[in-house]
Amino acid sequence: MLYRQLFIAAFTIVLLSGLFSLPVAAQSGTNASDKPLTYLLPDGRIFNPSKIDSLEQAWGTGRIAFDHTTADDEKGIIHVVRLTDEMVKASNERREAERRALNNMLHRPAPDFTLTDLQGKAWSLASLKGKIVVLNFWFTSCGPCIKEMPDLNKLTRQYDAREVVFLAITFNDADQVRAFQQRVAFDYTLLPAARATINDYKITNYPTSLVIDQQGVVKKIQQGGANIEETLTTAIDSLNRK
Repeated sequence: MLYRQLFIAAFTIVLLSGLFSLPVAAQSGTNASDKPLTYLLPDGRIFNPSKIDSLEQAWGTGRIAFDHTTADDEKGIIHVVRLTDEMVKASNERREAERRALNNMLHRPAPDFTLTDLQGKAWSLASLKGKIVVLNFWFTSCGPCIKEMPDLNKLTRQYDAREVVFLAITFNDADQVRAFQQRVAFDYTLLPAARATINDYKITNYPTSLVIDQQGVVKKIQQGGANIEETLTTAIDSLNRK
């Protein structure tokens, strides 16, 4: 099945099903892997993303979306889509349902998982009882995910690894993650090929971080945000004091 991403553009560009913004690098015509991007209008003409305001005036606020499949990613193609009333309504309803599903995990036991890191070591949530666990859900071409990584890296240096464990979970396979590591430093333990776990955690927006306490209960859910380091530090420290 093809992985599909669909973005809505209003005053900012937002994922149809959530918070994920179009990568900042796209404004200069490149994506996270430095491959040039070509934006195509429905009639096949090439669109310059710097002209988004003009297109919004023509199509209407909140009526612009960016759609691409994994096959498109290989070619560096993003399709510009005009949203109908029905598409906007369906998006809003789905987004609200997804928000409720994620928030329902708060103060409840986190789903267990067993995943393998890039070095072949298996990690399970059950085996980490007694420790605080910080999860970050991300993927290699997610601009906002990459933007917050320096702050997440600083976070890992603040805590004893015997007390706080930082795990980054992605649907990308191991080879894709290794290639990503050649370009961007991410100091969490990276757990690739984790589609089932992502589904278990009801993740549809990227990046999303969770803080899980020593008993395996979800205590904090944070979807991106400019103050991610401060937010997660506060959540972790509140558990360390117990």
